[in-house]
Amino acid sequence: MILYAWYIMSNPERKTMKKKSARSRKRKPQKVSRRVTGLSISKQKNLVEDIASAFDCLINAQKLPGTPPESIFQHPQIAKLYSSISEIRNFLTALARGDLSGQLAVNGYIADILRSLQTNLISFMHCLKMVAEGDLAQNIECEGEFGRALNSMIEKIGATLRAIQAKEKELAVANESLQQEVAERKKAQEEERRLRELLQVLQGAAQTINATLDFDRVIDITFEQVSRIIPYDSAAIFLSANGYVYSFRLKNYEQTPDLEWESIVPFSIEEKQPLNWMFSTHRAFAIPDTSFYPDWPKDAIFRDIRSWVGAPILVRNDVVAFLSLHKAQRDFYATRHASILKMFVDQVGLALENARLFAEVQRLATTDSLTGLHNRRSFLSMAAVEYERACRYGRPLSILMIDIDHFKRVNDTLGHAAGDKVLQVVAARCRKALRKVDIIGRYGGEEFLVILPETTMEFARRTAEKIRRFIHEFPVQYSDKSINITVSIGVNSIETESMQFPIPENALERFINRADRALYAAKRAGRNRVECFNIGDNNVRENRTGAGEPGNQA
Repeated sequence: MILYAWYIMSNPERKTMKKKSARSRKRKPQKVSRRVTGLSISKQKNLVEDIASAFDCLINAQKLPGTPPESIFQHPQIAKLYSSISEIRNFLTALARGDLSGQLAVNGYIADILRSLQTNLISFMHCLKMVAEGDLAQNIECEGEFGRALNSMIEKIGATLRAIQAKEKELAVANESLQQEVAERKKAQEEERRLRELLQVLQGAAQTINATLDFDRVIDITFEQVSRIIPYDSAAIFLSANGYVYSFRLKNYEQTPDLEWESIVPFSIEEKQPLNWMFSTHRAFAIPDTSFYPDWPKDAIFRDIRSWVGAPILVRNDVVAFLSLHKAQRDFYATRHASILKMFVDQVGLALENARLFAEVQRLATTDSLTGLHNRRSFLSMAAVEYERACRYGRPLSILMIDIDHFKRVNDTLGHAAGDKVLQVVAARCRKALRKVDIIGRYGGEEFLVILPETTMEFARRTAEKIRRFIHEFPVQYSDKSINITVSIGVNSIETESMQFPIPENALERFINRADRALYAAKRAGRNRVECFNIGDNNVRENRTGAGEPGNQA
């Protein structure tokens, strides 16, 4: 068949043959004669076999068994055809392997189709490369089913990618929301854990604070327990009543002992911020940086505070105190500290009220309601402790018995209200003339007893004389009258006692009785006097009996 095609192309008479009638074309072709090819029948046969073998190798993409027979290339048309087919085969092989850079040297219709195919493939590859890089705006301008299919594929990929991107955005939003929810849940769990720990600490602090009824001990425990919850450099508790601060207690202040109450001149809460704000709102308050707080007090207590938090202590919705915590570091305290401190002081308020009530009961049980001095029972209890201590350690101890002269005359002439006024003034003046360690009590009626620890007889006598002059020189003012008052004082000292240990049961009674006998001697000597007990003095040794007993005299 191939040889026939070659024959038609190479035969100069092929045009004449084409003009043969239809009838002649239907005839079987004559054998190619030697006259046409110039070859013998046997060589023609061999040539046909060589051409068939060579073209079979080309068509089947096989290597030739060797160099093609030279007989093939003796015919230019066959050689050109062989070269063209070989060029096309190599070009197609390169395209099949993905090499689109080849150049086709053959011209003609088939070569143009192959070049167009190459161009389209290059366009396809470029388009696919851009699509692979994420550029889905590509559009292949190529007619045919393949181009339409590729463009459709790109559109579907774009739609799918957009759907994926939209889904990714939804997932990102959902993930962000989930992460936020997880973070909030962790924060809530952490806050819940901190709150549980705080409640445990508060519960322990409340139990510790309420375990005592001693007012000062409650304050000490308050300072200790609040440091477990909120750190501070220094602290203060201000006691208030009726809109005034009347006392305070400091902690960690170098200039003030933190174990003693400091009485101050009462000042209005309205004068001090932020106490006024807490007093009016009943809420805790925090100031991160006091330098930015325009109303910050200038007092020495507040001067070195850089960060502050405080809370009012309430009892039955009344502010009875303020707890104030201080730091030298700026921006240390915040609103959360104020909230925690408020929960803490709610426990402190109950403990302070219980301690105050207990102290009030104790005061009523141990204090004379008229003069504010120790009553007889309380005084004797404290005197027994001091007497035992002096005997045990061999220390000096003295006692004064004070009696108001002609007190019955005041009651009879001016009334019992005037007598009460006289008792109050005498008690106040005695307290003012004594030391803090001295103990004074109302023994009964117009009589007072004073225990003077670490005091000899001589020093006790001087103290008694000081009291006598103080009362005598300044009349008591009652209504529009001036009442002249004098006192008689008996003095005794443990120096007169024969110290024994253990102490006899009646030792304190004898100690007081000798002061009483010295008082009787002062009465007999004319009143408004001081007399000291002396074992060798017969006048002092007399018992107070009969009409001469000072308690029965005016």
